[in-house]
Amino acid sequence: MNKETSREELIQEYRLLLESPKSAPPSELSAFLKKQVATELNPTAQAVFLKLFAIHFISGAITLLVCPQFGIVLTERSHALLSLFLGFGEYGCMLVCGAVFLGGTGLVAALLLKAQEVRAIRRSKGLQWALLAFLSVGFFLAFREQERAIPIGMAVTWLLGALLGGVSVFGLSYELRRRLRQRPAPKLF
Repeated sequence: MNKETSREELIQEYRLLLESPKSAPPSELSAFLKKQVATELNPTAQAVFLKLFAIHFISGAITLLVCPQFGIVLTERSHALLSLFLGFGEYGCMLVCGAVFLGGTGLVAALLLKAQEVRAIRRSKGLQWALLAFLSVGFFLAFREQERAIPIGMAVTWLLGALLGGVSVFGLSYELRRRLRQRPAPKLF
């Protein structure tokens, strides 16, 4: 088969396609596909939060390996960062610990979530990050020994650091990811 023959065959097949009777896909299939595309392009806040929560659960556990939060520690090695952060004072330490804890989630989420999921988080105007921060504090307080109460000022400072760290690291990381994807690939040859 030479090039000319295959080209003419393609042209003839194309003409047959154009002349063939038009047929639409079944309406049920069209409706299903439209719904799937709409769901994919506009995820619900709840679906995105569940994904963000799963990311937070894993990244939070990893953070606890290197940095204790409210005395909750997974390994003894995690005290190295604590001694460094205590150099900022108790409240400075709480601010940095909160920022590291939710900042880790922000970094991982910015790398893993789809663009439309990121838009859904941004539309929530910080509500999803606040909910994660409050759930985290609640978790830490629930597993803390009752005789060692946490002063409200320290908990609020941790929350502030968590919100600032989570939102800012998420925003910066996603923007960096977006810009790196826009750059043309370097030519190798």
